Amino acid sequence: MKTIILSACLFMLSCNAHKDSKVTTINFSEEENCDIFSNESMELVGFTPLDSIGSPIVSSDSKMVESDGSYYFFDNSTMVVHRFDHSGKFLNSIGTRGRGPTEYSAVEDFCIDPANGNIEFLSLMAQQLYIYNNDGVFISTFKIQGYPYSFTKFDDGSYLFCKGQVADENVKIGNAQLYTIDKAGGVKERYLPIEKNNAFRTPMRDESIQVSNGNVFFKTWFTGDVYEITKSGPRQVTTIDFKDRAYDKTILEKSSDAFMEFLTTVNPYNIGRYLENENYIYIYVTDANYQKFYHLLHNKASGKTQITNAIRNNSKYLTFGPAKSLTSDNHLIFLIDPPIDSIPQLPAATLNSNAILITFKVR
Repeated sequence: MKTIILSACLFMLSCNAHKDSKVTTINFSEEENCDIFSNESMELVGFTPLDSIGSPIVSSDSKMVESDGSYYFFDNSTMVVHRFDHSGKFLNSIGTRGRGPTEYSAVEDFCIDPANGNIEFLSLMAQQLYIYNNDGVFISTFKIQGYPYSFTKFDDGSYLFCKGQVADENVKIGNAQLYTIDKAGGVKERYLPIEKNNAFRTPMRDESIQVSNGNVFFKTWFTGDVYEITKSGPRQVTTIDFKDRAYDKTILEKSSDAFMEFLTTVNPYNIGRYLENENYIYIYVTDANYQKFYHLLHNKASGKTQITNAIRNNSKYLTFGPAKSLTSDNHLIFLIDPPIDSIPQLPAATLNSNAILITFKVR
């Protein structure tokens, strides 16, 4: 999600999370540029146009979750989920925006319950989850503590939340950036506390909690750090060295004016998307002003990282945003908006056509 609220951006993670020798360090260079979309790196193996007749328009900005043979897309503007099968056929929409007892006025995120496939929406302001089944039938609400904006659900019925933009004095959560809630709604564990002297106490609004191949990751802003979150707590797994464009970890101890000066002069990089499987790590990097964009593909076995500068690169896939999924069989999936005239294999598309899933096989 690209909505940025600068007055509420940025946060500091304390260093008390577990960090060991298994942390993968990726060196980032603005000057390095290859084409991960070349035949040497990836092979185009398929595309799936989403149904455009009688179905809602899906934007490439949508959050995508694949589950039980269906694709689920969260529309940021209408705040509902649209479900398509693997052939791209539209199945139904889930969620209802309104003011009725089974409706919500606004939601920030959604996830799929791994136990039963129900779709759960998160409302920051209502401090509540709204639960629907696959057919779009409302089931119930679930009251939560804190004001989170990103979340996921574990298979034991507990939830992981990332604290949101609203100041929360609840001592059960305190300064924790991440926390878990049990099936009864009580706070269980608190992770990665924010420093008490932060000039900015809350993170940007973003899909900070990301699930890839059943593993849960938390990506920080500007620090370049990624944590895997398990039931035993957070473990740092990856860090990106942004060098002279890195986030100054002391800036939050200074004034808001000092931070804004840092943001505009240094324009630090941040992690926009983090995906991982047994063989590869995919990372989408942007600068703070959303003027520069990079695809990073890291081979775990060789330790080699390929970096594609999406501005300088002349690839026909130039307009691709971050990948939506890196599957266990090394398929990298992107969601793009038509028309894409530069890809001759695609069917004819118009401005009113729906989005298209593009699948590459990483070599």
